[in-house]
Amino acid sequence: MTTVTPPGDVVPPTTRVVSVYSVTPQLPPRSEHFGLGTVLDVGESKRFLDDTIGLLPRVILVQDVPAEEFCGPIGRLLSHVRIIVLRTPRGDVIVLVESQFPAATTETEIAEYHECMTVQRDSLSIGGITFVDWLGQRLAVPSNLRLGYTHSIAFVGASLAGDILQVDSILSRAGFDLFLDAKVNYHVGRADRVGWPGVRIPEDLNIPGQVLVAHTRGITIVAGWNERSQDKITLVVVMMIAAFGVLLRTRNRAFDALEAQSRAQVGSIDEAREMIARLADEMSEIQLDLSFGVEAYIDSVLVPDPFMQRFRSSLHDLVGVDTALANTSRMVERLGAVIQSRSAVLATATQEVRERQDRLLTVFFALVSILAIPPTLLLAFFGVSSNDVDSRLSLFDVHRYWPAYVLAWVPFTTLLVVGLLLRRRVRARGPQLTGFS
Repeated sequence: MTTVTPPGDVVPPTTRVVSVYSVTPQLPPRSEHFGLGTVLDVGESKRFLDDTIGLLPRVILVQDVPAEEFCGPIGRLLSHVRIIVLRTPRGDVIVLVESQFPAATTETEIAEYHECMTVQRDSLSIGGITFVDWLGQRLAVPSNLRLGYTHSIAFVGASLAGDILQVDSILSRAGFDLFLDAKVNYHVGRADRVGWPGVRIPEDLNIPGQVLVAHTRGITIVAGWNERSQDKITLVVVMMIAAFGVLLRTRNRAFDALEAQSRAQVGSIDEAREMIARLADEMSEIQLDLSFGVEAYIDSVLVPDPFMQRFRSSLHDLVGVDTALANTSRMVERLGAVIQSRSAVLATATQEVRERQDRLLTVFFALVSILAIPPTLLLAFFGVSSNDVDSRLSLFDVHRYWPAYVLAWVPFTTLLVVGLLLRRRVRARGPQLTGFS
């Protein structure tokens, strides 16, 4: 298998950790924003960031934070903290917390920091207030923000990188201690790709003693790669976290739509039609989320970079992005099936109402004919000048004019009775349906 040859002499003097978070809820469009190229240097792939700027997240906030104000005791481990906030075209928020460590930082301190940024992320604070409240103030939104999915990337430098890049092993004990999994009491054998449970080491991105990329579901360790390669890895993680956030929102929206439909009190055809329309609109938004918030971010079309593709394949395989997308798509398909079923029931109910209306109108016109035509004929008969009509008698003298009344009423009454009998006969016979017993 072909390996990637990294640039030489790229070990940074310090260690940098980037923690990426998805944030809910969505944000409205912002007038002031910048392209990802302003915070990420992806080298020759920058043109793709510019070409696909409408689909990729946009930068809406970049702010430095005094390290001593960040997360209390944890801040004492850091030399610099920078907060970057991104917004996707669908309104999803991604936050990057970039922390710089002094040169003498140990793997234990980085593991402690990683645990704080993941397990205790709901308790993060800046300057004595919670991180989400601080973020809400900077973004001028209500303080109901919440951190969701997360993944951290440790770009190891200084002497710690030398400890990790041991020539006789692919992943040293020092490298493994950077993972949160190191807190679990595993039996550790040889330092190879078999001996570290839960750790994925992409073969194409590793050269023993020179460069290392290793990751679990929650953290990636990078050593030896230059800053451009580091930013490419960061971009892959950003797009993965954005995709997972949209997948979760999609499932929640689909479930909420079905729950709202099941709780709705529908009392008329118009209310049912309105409910189906709302479900269809929600279905359209969900499909747009899957298309432009997930599918657009999990392949190499937006940024076709070989290095990014190698890392993306390994990371996505471990976290199961494709499986999550397939499962979510099936949920959305079932929602569509429910909408179609409700639409069919609505169409049947509408047809029944229309048929009842038609039958009512038919009966009404029949009654009008019975009540209007015979009297009209009688009045016409009594209005003619004829020897059959005696001006001295009243038209209500039935004993004198009963033949006229019979001729006026009997034909219409007979036709009505015959029509009712034929209709009953047709309904009794009905069509012959096969397959029913």
